[in-house]
Amino acid sequence: MVQVADSISYQAFVIPNIGNEQKIVGAAFNKQLQGKVSAVIAGNAAVFVIRGENIFANASLNDSPAMVREQLESHIKQQVGSSSINTLRQAADVKDYRSSFY
Repeated sequence: MVQVADSISYQAFVIPNIGNEQKIVGAAFNKQLQGKVSAVIAGNAAVFVIRGENIFANASLNDSPAMVREQLESHIKQQVGSSSINTLRQAADVKDYRSSFY
């Protein structure tokens, strides 16, 4: 499916209608790909091929370095929390005997 992602920001980690794809955001700002089709890029949720049309810089989002650090830390903590719970669920050897009591 071909989708157009307009106005991607290097500071925002999310591409509209696609999600958190940091490799794709990084590749979108590669000036060597401007006007060219990229090689296949494996993302978090899919495989992507991109073509950069225009690359330009806007003013910063007025975030201080401390604020950006806090946002990154919060994002990483959320990812670690959810992945550790999923790992525990997969590793658990729990047997449910509730049905034998009721």
